[in-house]
Amino acid sequence: MSSQKSVRKQIVVGLFAVALVGGAVALFMERTPLLAWFYMHSLSRAAEQDRTLWVDRTAGLGEGAEPAVFACLRQTDEGACRNAGAVLERWTVQYGPDDARAAALADHMGKGFGADSLAGRQVVLEMAALWFAPTTAKPSDALASACARLVAAAAKGAEPSVHAAGLNLCSLALDRTDDAKEMLDAGRDLVLVTLRDEPAANRVRATLLAVRPGMDDLEEVAVLLKDPVPEVRRAALLAVGPADEKVVSAKSLLPVLHDEDLEVRRACEDVLRLDRHLSPQSYQIGWCLYHPDPAQRLNVLDHLRRGAGVEPGVWLRELSHDKSPAVRLAAVRVMSQQDRIDLSDRLEQMAADDPSPTVSQMARLYQKWTKPAAGVQR
Repeated sequence: MSSQKSVRKQIVVGLFAVALVGGAVALFMERTPLLAWFYMHSLSRAAEQDRTLWVDRTAGLGEGAEPAVFACLRQTDEGACRNAGAVLERWTVQYGPDDARAAALADHMGKGFGADSLAGRQVVLEMAALWFAPTTAKPSDALASACARLVAAAAKGAEPSVHAAGLNLCSLALDRTDDAKEMLDAGRDLVLVTLRDEPAANRVRATLLAVRPGMDDLEEVAVLLKDPVPEVRRAALLAVGPADEKVVSAKSLLPVLHDEDLEVRRACEDVLRLDRHLSPQSYQIGWCLYHPDPAQRLNVLDHLRRGAGVEPGVWLRELSHDKSPAVRLAAVRVMSQQDRIDLSDRLEQMAADDPSPTVSQMARLYQKWTKPAAGVQR
């Protein structure tokens, strides 16, 4: 009997020892996550002089501290998110852009991006941008791809502060990336969204990014030539100035010659002369054509009569669409007198459906007097 009791006792002791060892192992396994939560909690409450200590301790835990750091990024308190950002910043220094751990961290940052608070998303984008500083090593393709996904995620939201941080990340990444297709695709979407942001500074930033080769957003940038903020209009003008004529025509820039802002007007003049190579005659006609005063717009006809060395057809067609009936009527008369260019199709349109009955009637009359064209293209 005593031997049986002894055996039972040994079994109990053995089981207890196994349980104790198992508990110790489990505690050891959970040591890093527990420390991470404790460190992040302490960091969120730390005074400025103690902040570096807790950042060092948290960052020193490595990947095991990521869940605690990412949880902090979901908080709406900006200070808490900045504290988490300090840990991310430490990791960006420890994990260079050519380090596989950097790509893994960026990927994890992207996967949690949608759950982050506004402040958290902004912090994530700002910290990711540190990998693309000019003084760092060349980023790996995996890191560039992960950060392109971050930029794409930034484009899906409506927060201007996130857009601004995303534009900065995209711009820096394009400077340091060889195969930039994925980043360009993400940046293009972000530019389109940011061009409609309320803060004027964001619209200017988006315009600057849109001029990057391969971005292909200049048609949308041209819309900002009518932006209410002069700085935005000027940025848009400088962006589309060197653009291909098929993308943004010189004709679409002519109204800006009469912008209410002096600096914008001067910039437009430089663009038309230097980038679009408009002749002095074409420039003067274009200036008159879009002048707010109808009397000035009629001066286009005087320039054409004097033989300004330009093709009159394109200018007459443009003038025939003027909002002033008096200007359109004058254009009809001159169009009917052309014997080297064929404008009969436009005269026919005006005779049929010009908004002014008088202009329409006179167009029908002038049609009868129009001389046959001399075979010159319309």
